[in-house]
Amino acid sequence: MLTGPDRRPLDQVCSADAYEAALKSRRGDVSAEAATKAWIENAAEHLFVVLMAIASFVAPGKIILDGDLPPDVVDALIVAMQKVAENQRPESPPPTLPPVSPAAFAGDSVLLGAALLPFFNVLLPRPSAGE
Repeated sequence: MLTGPDRRPLDQVCSADAYEAALKSRRGDVSAEAATKAWIENAAEHLFVVLMAIASFVAPGKIILDGDLPPDVVDALIVAMQKVAENQRPESPPPTLPPVSPAAFAGDSVLLGAALLPFFNVLLPRPSAGE
């Protein structure tokens, strides 16, 4: 998905690879903390656009972030996205960002989701042929 005013693909801006590249490409006078903060602020703006699109279309009760980013970076990214949300120009009615939290089982979320599929298949009703 293309995001932000620069219309860059989200994975080029907000992935673990993009985070590592930002840290590696920093200049000698820029600390790792400053580079991380700058990356988080940029990534938060791009990720906010995507989460708002998802929230507007699907209306989830909660959004869980998972991936290869360090847990403290994920936490800071969530805080930065909340700041982006607070600074948005109000619309009529203003869209709301659902709660966003880091995955409780970081790294294993995909496996846990896949493991639940057989239970959902058995427990949830099947759509009828007319649907």
